[in-house]
Amino acid sequence: MVAMSVRHGDHFAILVGKDAKYPAPTAYHVAHELGHIASGHLAPNAALVDMSEPLEEKSPDSEELEADSFALRLLTGQASPQIEFDQGPANGAVLAAAVMRAAEDSRIEPGTLAMCYGYQASDWATTYAALARIYERPDDVWRFLNRIATRELDWEAYSDDETEYLRAVMGGVELG
Repeated sequence: MVAMSVRHGDHFAILVGKDAKYPAPTAYHVAHELGHIASGHLAPNAALVDMSEPLEEKSPDSEELEADSFALRLLTGQASPQIEFDQGPANGAVLAAAVMRAAEDSRIEPGTLAMCYGYQASDWATTYAALARIYERPDDVWRFLNRIATRELDWEAYSDDETEYLRAVMGGVELG
């Protein structure tokens, strides 16, 4: 599972199942799931699970396309951002340099621009090689997400068993 959106009554949650070493892919997954929620794709008390990488799907259905469009608009301000090159980047270093320059003008995070190139060109090998150059070092993005979740959850609303379970599935996060 890459990610899923869950609806319980009028409450929603996003669960990210695929870890990443760089923030841009995870930001896209969260934005894509927000797209499903904002577009009304979830029936009451239902879940929508993305089992495969949404950006790499060969023939996405209309709901996936709508969620993609929402995610791209949220992250870039455009439903179909165009990353233009006279000729495609030869490798990750060239792509990283290009999106770092473009990021200054567009005010869009460079990793997100690299992901847009990957989406547009279906060139994921070059995209992920660029991400390795854009970010100073790889990191466990799940830890960052779980720190946010820890701050946002109402821990008093859970029983001791529920709290223990949540802490376990969240990698042993510290409360408080």
